[in-house]
Amino acid sequence: MHLGSGDLQPCLRQGEWDRTLDVLTLMVLSGEVVASSIDTDVDLADINRSHPELVLLLRGQGLFDLIRKGDVLRAAAYYRNCIKEVYPDGTTGCEFVDKILENIKSLAQATTLSRYSDCSHLR
Repeated sequence: MHLGSGDLQPCLRQGEWDRTLDVLTLMVLSGEVVASSIDTDVDLADINRSHPELVLLLRGQGLFDLIRKGDVLRAAAYYRNCIKEVYPDGTTGCEFVDKILENIKSLAQATTLSRYSDCSHLR
């Protein structure tokens, strides 16, 4: 299925956070979104670096939804693959966004630790 900027609002309304990020990524790549929230020399086509606030808000919501559903294993994998892998050093270059990233990391750790506290064999 081909995604375009017209799909942004429907994806947001339906809570399809990963698809919303896909649409935003295409918009950044096509030049529809050109400004950056980071005041450094970043590749504007790399949404992870030029708009980490959008990436983390959407990925954070996706993580929260998985946790709320009780799907902790998927939430842990989602955190590792979609957040930690993208920002492995725990920083984005923007103090405000780094606080969001830290809160997401704390949520992921607290949820995983509380869920597996009696299942040490799964660590």
